[in-house]
Amino acid sequence: MSKENPLKELVDHLNAEFNLSNDFKAKISHLIEKLDGYLLGAEQVELLSTRIRETYQRQVLIEACREESLKSLEKIQLSLTAYSNALNEISRRLTQAEATLDRLVNPKARAMATDPSNENRSVTPYDKQKAKAMIAFVNLDTKTGRIH
Repeated sequence: MSKENPLKELVDHLNAEFNLSNDFKAKISHLIEKLDGYLLGAEQVELLSTRIRETYQRQVLIEACREESLKSLEKIQLSLTAYSNALNEISRRLTQAEATLDRLVNPKARAMATDPSNENRSVTPYDKQKAKAMIAFVNLDTKTGRIH
């Protein structure tokens, strides 16, 4: 290391060695520049060098954890979006089931839905099967129904 500013040389070496944020590198460089006017003994330079190296090593861990946290947060957000979409789909299907059941239970609405000119028309076997399916869907226990 050079006699003029060994700390600046160390920081330049550490900046090349570690891939850290520009913000961190700028803060460290600024602190080193503040020390430029002081006469530091060999012990002080050695102590500061050790502290600077330790700081860089900690910063590597901090930035790695931050990156992993952001990835985890993104995964959580994607899961929440998928869950919300599934709930919206369930809500849509329940609304359809309610409308179908309402038409089946209300004779006037059923007659209007099948044939507005014939209010006394009976329920077809297809309508009965569809009603049974809708009732079964509505009665699903939430503990047994899974969202994937």
